Amino acid sequence: MSKPETLVLKLGGSVLSSEDQLPDLVHEIYRRRRAGYRVVAVASALGGTTESLIARGAAFPAARDESFRAALLATGELASASLLGLALERAGIPAALCTPQQIGLTTSGPTLDADPVALDRAAVEERLDAGQVVVVPGYSGHDRRHGRPTLLGRGGSDLTAVFLAQRLGADCELLKDVDGIFERGPSSGDPGQAFDRLSWADAVDACGPAIQPKALRYARRHRVPLTVSRPGGIASTRIGDAPTRRRVTRPGVRPLRIGLLGLGTVGQGVYRHLTRHPEQFELVGAAVRDLAKPRQHAPDPRDLTVEAWRIVSSDCDVIVELTDGNPDSTSLIEAALREGKSVITANKEISAVRGARYRRLAARHGGRFVCSASVAGAIPALEWARRLASRSVRSIEGVLNGTTNFILGRLEQGASFAEALNAAQTAGFAEADPGADLSGRDAACKIALLAEAAFGESPSLDAIRRDELSATTEVPEGNQRVRFVARAWRRSGRIQAEVVRRVLPATHPLASVEDEDNAVIFELADGTRHALGGKGAGRWPTAESVFADLLQLSRAHQRRSAGRRKEKAS
Repeated sequence: MSKPETLVLKLGGSVLSSEDQLPDLVHEIYRRRRAGYRVVAVASALGGTTESLIARGAAFPAARDESFRAALLATGELASASLLGLALERAGIPAALCTPQQIGLTTSGPTLDADPVALDRAAVEERLDAGQVVVVPGYSGHDRRHGRPTLLGRGGSDLTAVFLAQRLGADCELLKDVDGIFERGPSSGDPGQAFDRLSWADAVDACGPAIQPKALRYARRHRVPLTVSRPGGIASTRIGDAPTRRRVTRPGVRPLRIGLLGLGTVGQGVYRHLTRHPEQFELVGAAVRDLAKPRQHAPDPRDLTVEAWRIVSSDCDVIVELTDGNPDSTSLIEAALREGKSVITANKEISAVRGARYRRLAARHGGRFVCSASVAGAIPALEWARRLASRSVRSIEGVLNGTTNFILGRLEQGASFAEALNAAQTAGFAEADPGADLSGRDAACKIALLAEAAFGESPSLDAIRRDELSATTEVPEGNQRVRFVARAWRRSGRIQAEVVRRVLPATHPLASVEDEDNAVIFELADGTRHALGGKGAGRWPTAESVFADLLQLSRAHQRRSAGRRKEKAS
C-alpha cells in the first residue's frame, strides 16, 4: 500500500489546560485525518501538572540518581496522553499510546536535560500503517545504556515533536493558544503584528518562550519546517527557509448561525460540541418532536420548537438535519438549500437517493450539501474517496454496517439470531426496526455514496445486489469469518455494486473487523491499496463527523468574511 503523508501534531500545555479541552484536540486530530494525513499526536501535561510535580519532588533533597525525578515529572505527559487516547477512542478514532521505550526514543546527555538521538521508526510506522493515531507523551525519553527515564528539558514536548517529525520525514505543527507568533507576544499589552512566515534567523528572536529554544535549534539545524497555530483557527505562522512576512490583520468575524433539526442521541452530542465554541457558532434554535422529553444536553427551552419549518426559515446559515426518519426531511432540506443555506445531514438514505440533486441545488443558490456522517461514522471514508478519485480508483470494498457485523460476531460466539439481535438493540447499534440494516439497504446506501465520490457516478439503489442477514444465515466454523461486504467497482465503463455475504479467511483485512466497527479498502488502478477503519456507529463517532463538517464550513465562512472586508477596505 502507498502511504499518505504523516503529520506530527504537538498539543501544547496552553491548549491542554484541563480535560475539558480534550474534545477540541480530538476535533483537530480528526480534521487532519480527514485531510489525508497519518497523525502522530505529542501530548504535553495538563496545565499546572508539571509545576505541581516539581513542587512535590522539591520536598526531597537532590538525588544521586535523578532518574527518579525524571520518572516523576514524566507522569504528567503520560497521564494526558492516556486521557487523549481515551477521548479519541470514544470518538471512534483508532489510537495507540506509545511510550518512549515502546518506540525506542533514546537520549544522551544529562538526565533532566537530555537530547534525543534515536528512534525506532518501524515501531511508529507499524501503528500508523494499522490506521491508528499514534499518541506519544512528550518531554521524556529513555536512556537505553543505563536503562532509565530521561527528560528533554523544560518545554521538551516541543523537542519531542520536532525530533519525531525529522526522523519520520513528517510535517510538524505546534498547537498553542495563539494564532501563530507575534512581534512581542500576545500576553503583552500590545503584542504587535503577527507573522505569516518567519525565517530561521528571525525566529530565534521572535519566538521567545513560545517554542522551546532547543526544539527551535534542532528544527533549524535539520531543516524541519514548523507551523504554529491555534485549535480551530485559520491563521498560523510558518517557520522555515522562506523570508519573514508579517500578517495582514483580519477583522473579527461573526459566528456561524446554526439551526438543529433533531436533538436525539447524535443531536445532543453535536449540541455539546457547539456550546464549547461560542466564538465560532451561534445556535439559532432546535426543532424537536416532544418539548417535554427529558434531555441530558439541550438548549434553553425557549430555543426549542416543534416547528421545524420555523428553524429552516430563520436567519441561520447552516441547517444540521438529524431528524431520524422525519417524513418532511426532504422538503426541509430542499427549502433550506433554496434559501442559500448549507445543510449537513447524517441520513444515508436521503444522501444516496437525493444527494446529487441537493449538491446541484446548493451550488446554484450559494450553499453546500454535506453528508460525511452518512458513511462509516468517524471514518473519513467519503473524504478519502474524493481525494483518491484523481488517482483512478479501481474498486472499493468494506464492512459498512455495524449492526450486521455486531450480530455476526454474536452468532460466531454461539448466540441465537434472536439473542444477537436483542444484544445489538440493547447496545444501541440496532434500531427498533432493523429492517434497513438486515436487508442490506443501509450498506447499499453507503457504498452508493462512496461510489459516487470515487467514480463520479453510482448505480441506483435498486440495482445493487443485496444479501439479507436472517436466522437462516450460516456462520462458518474454524479459521474463517463471515462478513457482509459492500463492494463497488468499474467494469466496461459502468459502475457496479453489491452487498453480499462473504466467507473470508481469518487473514483477510475485513475478517478482523469486530462488533460495530467499520472498515473500507480502496484499490487504485496502479494496484496500491488504502485502508481505513474505526467505529462506524454511536453518538460520539457520528457527532464527531457532523461537527467536523461544521468546523469546515466555519473556516470557509471566516475566510470569505475576511476576504470581503479586505476587499471593501481597499
